[in-house]
Amino acid sequence: MPRRSRTREARPGRVKFYADENIPEKLIVYLREKHRVNITSAQEMGFRGRDDEFHFAEARRQGRFLLTCDRDFLDHRRFPFRGWLESSSWTSPGSHLALAG
Repeated sequence: MPRRSRTREARPGRVKFYADENIPEKLIVYLREKHRVNITSAQEMGFRGRDDEFHFAEARRQGRFLLTCDRDFLDHRRFPFRGWLESSSWTSPGSHLALAG
């Protein structure tokens, strides 16, 4: 019987995320290390300073859910997506976390 690798990689079919530059790096690291979440970030990819439309398009291009604290993404005419989840429990008071796919 083959031995399992100790390295835990994201399994096919699991949800993938793209974190825009408003998501704190500590949250990205936490999700990746503690929960094995498949997540890329705008900062890691060198996309700092890009506009909201870019991040929206990049998440779609990569086939990932967009993870953001930017309330601009709640404008569904500007950013049409199939579904979204909003939470303030993961972020600082007064800010929101939106998940769009």
